[in-house]
Amino acid sequence: MPRNEPLVFFILKIAHTLHIQFVEEQSLLNELRRMGKCEYSAETVHEHLLLMQQSGLLRAVRLAQGRVAYSIDWAGFDYLENT
Repeated sequence: MPRNEPLVFFILKIAHTLHIQFVEEQSLLNELRRMGKCEYSAETVHEHLLLMQQSGLLRAVRLAQGRVAYSIDWAGFDYLENT
């Protein structure tokens, strides 16, 4: 799957602007919908979250009951600074 740079940017921007330590996948999906970015399916967002985690843009945080949330990693902050 090719990396969708606008989606990567929106995910990082949302995680950064929510001013919380980490954000769950469902919250990201809800925020993308609120922003009018409904063209991204839940599957596409999930795949990009995994790619972003592998590339060091995001870090996975394990929550209670097996839930996973994401926080911006150092490479993610660098990405946002350069855009």
